[in-house]
Amino acid sequence: MKLNDKVQTIDGRDFDPSRDAEDRIKWVANEGIRVSRVINRSGKQICRHCEVKFVDKL
Repeated sequence: MKLNDKVQTIDGRDFDPSRDAEDRIKWVANEGIRVSRVINRSGKQICRHCEVKFVDKL
């Protein structure tokens, strides 16, 4: 998790790699989009591209 562009630790301090282990970083779960949505979207894009090539051959 970032606050003012600085990674935060689980106790609310700015992360300092010289004194803090990576397991002290406060991670935010489920941030961003789901992988299933990326796969679904990319699959549709590939199919559309193939359809266009098929129609162009006709």
